[in-house]
Amino acid sequence: MKVVPADQAGSLVGQRAAVDLTAGQLLVPGSVTQKVFPQAGMSEVGLSLTAGQLPSDPLRVGDRVRVVSTPGAQGDVNPATLVVFDGVVVAVSSRDANGATAVTVEVDQSVAAELAARAATGKVAVVVDSRVR
Repeated sequence: MKVVPADQAGSLVGQRAAVDLTAGQLLVPGSVTQKVFPQAGMSEVGLSLTAGQLPSDPLRVGDRVRVVSTPGAQGDVNPATLVVFDGVVVAVSSRDANGATAVTVEVDQSVAAELAARAATGKVAVVVDSRVR
């Protein structure tokens, strides 16, 4: 495995993590990027999710996900009216004191406002698609 040498650490300053990083982790060349987020035509939307709204396997930066608008407490799922938003995870926090995890997803700008409005109701769930990149 090729890692970034310590004498080149200064070249990483000002770049953004391209993957989840943990304290003390060795950096490989693909660990950081100069890309600006959100990219042109895209928006970042914050989600506050409970354990029941997330897969049990932790989300990772770069995961391709679908955010599904879930029905009300008494609603039945009707596939014809199901609303799904495709996105990519750009940030994940640890669970807070209330058990919620903050997740930021990058979505097409044209659907960002609707996703934000639906997410604010707390009636969304995240589906992780293949992690093959």
